[in-house]
Amino acid sequence: MSDAAIVCSNLSFTWPDDTPVFHDLSFGVTPGRTGLVAPNGSGKSTLLKLIAGELKPATGTVSVRGTLGYLPQSLPLTGNLTVAEVLGVAEVIRALDAVESGDVGEEHFATIGDDWDIEERTRAQLDRLGLADLTLDRSLSTLSGGQVVSLGLAAQLLKRPDVLLLDEPTNNLDLEARHKLYDVLSDFNGCLLLVSHDRALLDRMERIAELGSDELRLYGGNFTEYEEAVRAEQEVAEKNVRNAEQELKREKRELQQARERAERRASNAARNLKNAGLPKIFAGNMKRGAQEAAGKSGTMHASRVGEAKARLDEAGRALREEQRLTLELPDTQVPAGRNLFLGEGMQARLGGKAVFAESGVDLTIRGPERIALTGPNGAGKTTLMRLITGDLAPDCGEIKRNDGRIAYLSQRLDLLDLDRTVAENFAAFAPERPEAERMNLLARFLFRGARAHLPVGALSGGERLRATLACVLCAEPAPTCCCSTSRRTTSTWSARASWRARSTPTRALSWWSAMTSGSSPRSGSTAGCDWPTERSRRREPPRCDPSVRAVARVRGRVPGGPTTDRIGRTPVPQPALLAHDVVRSLGDRRVLDGVCLTASPGHRIGLIGENGVGKSTLLRVLAGVDEPDVGSVTRPGDLGFLHQEMPFDADSPLAAVLDEALREAREDLAELDRLGEELARVPEGHPGHQELLDAYGRRLEQAQDRESWDADRRAALVLDGLGLGAVGHDRTLGSLSGGQRGRLALAALLVRRPSALLLDEPTNHLDDGAAAFLEEQVRGLPGTVVLASHDRAFLDAVCTDLIDLDPAVDGPVRYGGNYSAYLSEKRAEQERWERQYAEEQEELAGLRHSAGVTAHLVAPDRGRRDNEKMGYGHRAGRVQNQISRRVRNATRRLEELERTQVAEPSRPLRFAAGDLAARAEEGSQHLVSLRDVRVPGRLALDGLEVTTTDRLLVTGGNGAGKSTLLAVLAGRLTADGEVRRRRRLTVGLLTQDTVFEQPGRTVRDTYELSLGLPRAEKVPLDSLGLMHEADLDKPVGRLSVGQRRRLALALLVARPPQLLLLDEPTNHLSPRLCDELEEALGTGPGAIVVASHDRWLRRRWQGREIRLKAGRGPRKEAEPAGFHA
Repeated sequence: MSDAAIVCSNLSFTWPDDTPVFHDLSFGVTPGRTGLVAPNGSGKSTLLKLIAGELKPATGTVSVRGTLGYLPQSLPLTGNLTVAEVLGVAEVIRALDAVESGDVGEEHFATIGDDWDIEERTRAQLDRLGLADLTLDRSLSTLSGGQVVSLGLAAQLLKRPDVLLLDEPTNNLDLEARHKLYDVLSDFNGCLLLVSHDRALLDRMERIAELGSDELRLYGGNFTEYEEAVRAEQEVAEKNVRNAEQELKREKRELQQARERAERRASNAARNLKNAGLPKIFAGNMKRGAQEAAGKSGTMHASRVGEAKARLDEAGRALREEQRLTLELPDTQVPAGRNLFLGEGMQARLGGKAVFAESGVDLTIRGPERIALTGPNGAGKTTLMRLITGDLAPDCGEIKRNDGRIAYLSQRLDLLDLDRTVAENFAAFAPERPEAERMNLLARFLFRGARAHLPVGALSGGERLRATLACVLCAEPAPTCCCSTSRRTTSTWSARASWRARSTPTRALSWWSAMTSGSSPRSGSTAGCDWPTERSRRREPPRCDPSVRAVARVRGRVPGGPTTDRIGRTPVPQPALLAHDVVRSLGDRRVLDGVCLTASPGHRIGLIGENGVGKSTLLRVLAGVDEPDVGSVTRPGDLGFLHQEMPFDADSPLAAVLDEALREAREDLAELDRLGEELARVPEGHPGHQELLDAYGRRLEQAQDRESWDADRRAALVLDGLGLGAVGHDRTLGSLSGGQRGRLALAALLVRRPSALLLDEPTNHLDDGAAAFLEEQVRGLPGTVVLASHDRAFLDAVCTDLIDLDPAVDGPVRYGGNYSAYLSEKRAEQERWERQYAEEQEELAGLRHSAGVTAHLVAPDRGRRDNEKMGYGHRAGRVQNQISRRVRNATRRLEELERTQVAEPSRPLRFAAGDLAARAEEGSQHLVSLRDVRVPGRLALDGLEVTTTDRLLVTGGNGAGKSTLLAVLAGRLTADGEVRRRRRLTVGLLTQDTVFEQPGRTVRDTYELSLGLPRAEKVPLDSLGLMHEADLDKPVGRLSVGQRRRLALALLVARPPQLLLLDEPTNHLSPRLCDELEEALGTGPGAIVVASHDRWLRRRWQGREIRLKAGRGPRKEAEPAGFHA
């Protein structure tokens, strides 16, 4: 309905206790999606009730044009109504059933009306909201809170409303249900007005309405844009306040100065009049005139001060006050490790249907723990809460509870008496506390003054939650366990909560929370998959069981800091990684020569340099994989090392890798369980009790340091962040692509989180999202990180220091700062080295000349005089002595310089290949044409044509099919669809994994045998600028990964193909060579197709670009064989 609208005129409303809500409020809401925001208690829900007609205004009118649908915040969660009755379609469906059975009574047709398709529309609406499995005769009491909310929305949508009012429609919805609701509301074409604290939902609104007591302000755009507008208003308001404060100070100062001037004038006038000897009448008139003038001046300045105060007050009213909660978790005096709840084989039935899997649920809760309970709507989270609290008795299974009070915050928030005030409810929960202390505690929950004396029934949903929290957390005695199923603890608009745990790590509150907020998989949700549960601790392969609708247990962290999605831990003192005068030779070549390194916690050191200078070798020595020939290495006990090449067995499942990564954390938890049980059996006075307590404390400290309680959540987060969340845990490593194996090795390290981390080319095989995720995590690690990488963007974003292992005048140089800072300093350093070398060579040349000088060379034409006789020999000896002295000095200086002379500056490799691709023969411009190409599970491409001079960049996330596309273009992989190649087309392919069949052959022999001797002589390998002369006689198997990749590239460009295909060509190459290769890609004949994640390469790309998107099904990157010779 295009003219659907809401119009409110001069609306006023007051609660029966005379609490005002609105006064003379007027506004209009037109078609479109509008989000209503305001602090808790401002009357958002009250306004919706007034519009819906549930409340009557004191004054004013409400007009709704069109059919109205209204979903309130509070919905019935129990009752005997059926789904059809809640939807309002039960009578119509019964009438339809009667007509279909042959009963053609007129009353049935009257009931049906035009709704002959009601059952189909109902099923379609339920399906849109994720309720396809609900039967229409199912009882409301068997549904979860989230299912009830979705059902209520479906009931309103079936009315085909023109105007739709929604009050917190995402309450209790899981992530999938939320997204379905988002889609449904996006398709709604009428006038929508909703109240929500869900940022994602508010960001889908077309405008935001901010509610005040006497006005409703509309902001165009979504909630994010609204926040930006409010932030801009706040900046202006703060500036106005500062200006008004300065103005008030100035006016006050001027008022004071005016008073002082008046006093001085009065004093001077009195003295002058006295000395002048004027008559009293004249003196009195002059005095009175001066006083009147002073009074007028004072009045004027006082008026200005008043006006300045008024402007300051007005500016201050424009400032928004941020409300902040301060919540303290009470000390429950529960020893750490003490069992609070034990449940084995627990099962419950609702409506005759089992809630959990057939085997039931096993659950143990100990102090201290923070446990998040996640799962889809209907999985049984609330049911499990009720079993824990004793509100529901299990149909089978065994339950044991510790003595002590258990506090339960249900979805209904029904712990408080609605007719009593907040203060009265609080006094009932904490009667022993003095009244003054109770009021101070309520103020922490934002109940100040009159707000503390409002009836609970008059509070908003958010206020009711705060009141319930206040009563539960401050009750006496303190609860031993708190269970919460509420999702209203976070407000997007009105308040921020500051949580503090007063308890020590050995005495803490166990807090169970069943949160159904819209957390993405990155937040650690693992419901429905039993890998993070106890099964994994027995090292059984993880598997996802679709029948498991119970809870995935996620251990909470020990108090000591807020849980975050960052894979970082609380900074603790850790030993540094030290290397002193390390020397390492490979064969007869010295790779590392006297390397020293100090890596302290918090430092992220990048190793850079040309391929083969020893970056990977240094990492292996630091990791202890290789021992140094000379020197020493001091490393912490907890050290992790990411190799360039994966060390895992190809037949191992992914689950085994993750089990190994989580082994230490699980050992910590198992040992704490064992020690806790021992402590429970051994009395305090027993001689062994203190020893057990000390062992428990040490293990607890270690578990806290590793955050062992958070390990399973961290694993889910890391796998998802690195793009492995959808990979089955039973997949063998051999079935994974090279990129997936690399990401898995990286994930295993991030999950284990050692105190010192060594990374060798960590961003290889990572797409943009995974690289950004890795950057964030590495920057957040408090420990030591040493990494070798050729990813220029990664080095720039992560590193605090860089060590250049390329030959330098004084050996490896350490540079402070990131990669950009290194580049400028490196250029200056190279220039200084070259200048110093040139000056020294010039001096050496002069000294060598001086050292070879003799007397004859000094005076070759000097003859003997007639009268010299015996004196000739004497003078000749004297000259010889002088020359010898000069020669000795020169020789001594020469020897000294030659011992300590500056090394010759290295001549870095310069990529000198000619054209990378050859010009195609005359004919069609198309080299390869693809139509409707499909490789099941890998690639789906409607069409692509590669022309003779094409420069095509293929991008996309991991698993999108980039390597598969290159393999299809090269003819190495058969695909469904139409693939046409030009006749006699020559194709060269550089794959991600470079493999040579004969690793014992030298580089020179491999090159000559692969190309043939004539071609190898025509294009010498050392002329391409890809390999050093010293490496040509080295066996291929002893080359670094980057050097092998250079060799494979040399074999391709030495005989340029007409179509050159490069898969991640910059992987493992030095930054300088990457720059030169990128320049070469843009010139010359022939066609070049590049698949790359390199962000720098993509920024500089000048040709075409296509982006592949992964399909919905499982995908795997193609992995054609590497280069063989």
